[in-house]
Parts: sequence; C-alpha cells; structure tokens
Amino acid sequence: MLKAAVLESKNSGYGGRIFLRAYDVKPPTPFYYKCGLRFFEDDKNKAMASYLANNAGSGLQLEESIKRGLMYLPEENIDKLLNL
Repeated sequence: MLKAAVLESKNSGYGGRIFLRAYDVKPPTPFYYKCGLRFFEDDKNKAMASYLANNAGSGLQLEESIKRGLMYLPEENIDKLLNL
C-alpha cells in the first residue's frame, strides 16, 4: 500500500512525497520507519533507531514518545521504498 501511495504521488506530480499520522493503537511506527518514513521531530527518529537496534524482535513495548506522530517520506528514501 505504501508503494502504491508513493507511485500515486509521483504520477500526480508530487515527486513521490507522502505524509502520514501514526497512531498508538497497536503502533505501526516501527514498520513505517523500516520502510523509510521519518518523524518530523529528530529526537523521535533517534529514539526509533535506538529502539530497533536494541530491541528488534524482543517484544518490548515502545516508548510513549515514539508510538505516534506525523511522519514523512524523505526524498532520499523514495526510490529505496519503490525498490523493496
């Protein structure tokens, strides 16, 4: 679905840029982060990177600070996502 959204963005003249709001009900933020989306707040990106590096597969709960927030797909990650 993310690839389809990015392709639609490209086809509509927006260069593949997408934005989304991640919520905290069964938080999908690790998935979105792994797909290349980033938070607007840099401290949340650092916290997510640290969480993934230290807790991958452990089932530990996410910190409240990174459960939700406005995320975007940086230009440098658009082609990476499309080539997954």
